[in-house]
Amino acid sequence: MKKNIASSWQEENVAKFAACVKRVRVCMLTKANAFGEVISRPMYTAGIDKNGDLYFFLPEDAEETDGVNWINEVHVLYSNQRERRHLQVKGQTVLVIDRAQKREMWNNLLEAYYPNGHYKMKLLKMHVSEVCSWHDFHTKKEMLIQRYPSPAPALLQTAIKQDFQKLALPRAV
Repeated sequence: MKKNIASSWQEENVAKFAACVKRVRVCMLTKANAFGEVISRPMYTAGIDKNGDLYFFLPEDAEETDGVNWINEVHVLYSNQRERRHLQVKGQTVLVIDRAQKREMWNNLLEAYYPNGHYKMKLLKMHVSEVCSWHDFHTKKEMLIQRYPSPAPALLQTAIKQDFQKLALPRAV
């Protein structure tokens, strides 16, 4: 079966993105909290899958995961000073409940950051919707990945609206 040009280009760029992430691993994850304030925290990238989605571990009591769901857009920034490569990644996050996947994603490098192991950790998956890359400060940005966000945000927003409509109090006459 022949691959079309678009899927081949996508695979190439996901591979390029994965290679950059594997060389850096540490990034800054940024999101807005419930009050609209921007909060950030350093993260160690636990893994990247074949679609280019990212995985991170967080301590079980991390405040940053309060309210994490598919509606939250997050940004992740990687900077490789040696190669002068900078990445901006946009996407949505969700907590992974699957214990087997947590064990599979855990690796020895994470022990340095989290010596108690994966038992007291949350696994965060970031569905990547866009990746921009700069090679040096004076270059134009290169779009490595650009795809539509997961349909989950729209589905969740619709479900939330329906729940609120069910709770709506009748108007006073």
